[in-house]
Amino acid sequence: MTQITSKEFNEILQIEKASYKYFFNSSQLKKALTEFKLLKIIRKNKVIAYLLYKIEKDKIYVRRIAVSPIFQGRGFATKMMLEIFKIAQKLNLKKIYLYVRISNKKGIKFYQKLNFLKIRKIKKHYPDGEDAYLMEKEI
Repeated sequence: MTQITSKEFNEILQIEKASYKYFFNSSQLKKALTEFKLLKIIRKNKVIAYLLYKIEKDKIYVRRIAVSPIFQGRGFATKMMLEIFKIAQKLNLKKIYLYVRISNKKGIKFYQKLNFLKIRKIKKHYPDGEDAYLMEKEI
């Protein structure tokens, strides 16, 4: 498991609940932290943003990104994504990819500003039946 304190875990869980309609519960978040690496931004001793990612053979999969609602719009998500780009370059990886709900217009616009492209639509990707876009950025 990614090493975080119980306080940080609870802060991430609160951001998760505030950011996603279908958020990870405590056990799902614990499981995700065993399978993915974590980037986090801390301000005044509190986690205000996080990103979960996995390094695969020649690419990085971004699983989750969220910023506490009161800190949104201040560039923290961009800062974390730029760090992912640096990691990919350092490791000589070719691509970064992620899935985004087709209803998440704000997320799609954010990723497109970072030069992610819609690769294809994935039917019923999410447990509630919503479709997703597979989005990818070449490094």
